[in-house]
Formats: sequence, structure tokens, C-alpha cells
Amino acid sequence: MINIDNKFKMEGYYSFKVVNASTGKERDVSDIIAKDHKNMILDSGLNALGYGSICGGCKVGTGSTPVSATQTDLASSLVSTTTVQSDSVGRISTAPYYSWGRRTYRFNQGVAAGNLTEVGVYGQNATSLFSRALIVDTEGNPTTLTILSDEWLDITYELRIYQDLVDKTYNLTLLGVNHVVTVRPASVLDNVAINSSHFFTEFLYWYTSYQCIHYNGAIGSITAAPSGTTSNDLSTTYTSYVNSSYTRSLVLSSGLNNNNYAGGISSTLVRTNKGYWQVGYVPAIAKDNFRTLVITLTFSWGRYDT
Repeated sequence: MINIDNKFKMEGYYSFKVVNASTGKERDVSDIIAKDHKNMILDSGLNALGYGSICGGCKVGTGSTPVSATQTDLASSLVSTTTVQSDSVGRISTAPYYSWGRRTYRFNQGVAAGNLTEVGVYGQNATSLFSRALIVDTEGNPTTLTILSDEWLDITYELRIYQDLVDKTYNLTLLGVNHVVTVRPASVLDNVAINSSHFFTEFLYWYTSYQCIHYNGAIGSITAAPSGTTSNDLSTTYTSYVNSSYTRSLVLSSGLNNNNYAGGISSTLVRTNKGYWQVGYVPAIAKDNFRTLVITLTFSWGRYDT
């Protein structure tokens, strides 16, 4: 087993749009509400990433209790919505090379009318939030956003994913041979790795049919991928999530007639909906049609500010 402790980290931001339903005119709230303000990804949110959908709906409330990681709901929930107006994804092409996903939720006319002070997004369960935030002003102080009965409200949640850019090395012994294993991100500028249909789902959701690929060449830079000969005959499964572990594992299995490269297996590319990683082996792992090979790669995640 290779424990990949260069975990990826997350942070999120909320923004608000208020529109008069009759005139279609947007009311400018930028003078009283911070345009983008940061949320707390809750412990229940970190767990949700191991199980399933993480941003299935949005809710607003009237509570003022300070945010704590152990909370699972708003302090005083008013109303929720699962209406998604839009999804978009992308990458920032300079260090720290984070990927982002933005999901906009709509509260139709009058649905969210009232004096709002808190907001949250949730996954499959509306009483188990992914994140929570108090609505704050331009100075970062808690404030109130008043929605009138003739207005609708759009709330956009942006989730950012940061991969650890520093190489991690491990020792792996197979059949008496010690291999130095190096793990680093791959293709951090590749937008193909980010898919709006999968960004807000559980970690290790299978991004493509071929989630992991062995190569007979070395790993590349963080903006590249491994090189050399490859074939799509690697069987990949992943383990069940253990609550509060904030880790999940991929099991890579090569049968007798699979991945038998001249010179051995020198690297592996791992493709997930939260980014790509590459794993290098020195010396290469010898593999022939008399041996099967099973490698377990364990990933972890947490908050960006910890």
C-alpha cells in the first residue's frame, strides 16, 4: 500500500445576486455584502466527500451562531432549494494551480423573502451541510441581506481544490526488492481533468473509463504526465469510505497477461474528478505473465487553511 499523504485541500466562497422579478433589474448589494466571502467546510462536508454528492442544494437562514466545524445545519434554517441555474469549472494556470467549480442556486420570487444572515450548501441530505457561513459585509462582519417578496435570489458557491505540489517519497518492497516511490500531481493545467458533471461528487468518482494507467516510462513535471508505453488493461476499484477518516483508497490490479512491459512498470497515472496524480517507481517494478500485481494508493483531503 502507498499512502499518498500529499492530500488535496479545499476552500469555498459564496456570492449573491438579487433581482426584481417584475422588472428583471438586479439590485446592487455590493455596498453591504462582500462580493465573495469564505465559508467553513464542515466536518460533515469532509465526510460527504467520501460518500457522495457534496453540493446538491443550498439553504439560507436567520441564525447568528458563529460557525463551527462540528455543526451539521444552519442555526435557524428558513428555506432551501435544489434548483441549479448553472455549473462551470476551470483552472488557475499559475501557482498554486487550483481548480474551481461554481454552482449557482436559485430561490424563486418570494421564496427566500426575509432577513437572511446565514447560508449553506449540502449534498444528499439537507440536514447535513457541506459548508456554512454567516453573511458578512465588505469588512467581514456579520450582516443581514433582506430579500423582498417580489425578488428572487441567486447564490453562487465556488469550491476550490488545491493539490500539494511537493513531491512525496516512500519505500515499497516487492519480492525482496526495495522501490523508491515518488508521488506528484500531474497535468495541473489540463482542463480536460475537470468536468462539471463530476466536480461536485464524491472523491475518486471515476472520471473516465480508464482511471489509472501504468507506463514503462518515468513520471513528468507537475504540468505533464508519465511517458512511455502503456495499455488500458489495468483493473481499478476503490474501497468504501470510513467515516471521519477523510481518506479513500484505489486498488490497482494487473492480471497475469496485463502490463507486462519490457523493462517493467516505471510509473502510474491516476485520474480523478479532483485532479490527476502520477506515481513513479525506481527501479521499475518487474512484471511478467507469471505474476499478478496489486497496488493500493490511499488519498486524503482537508481544508485549505489547515
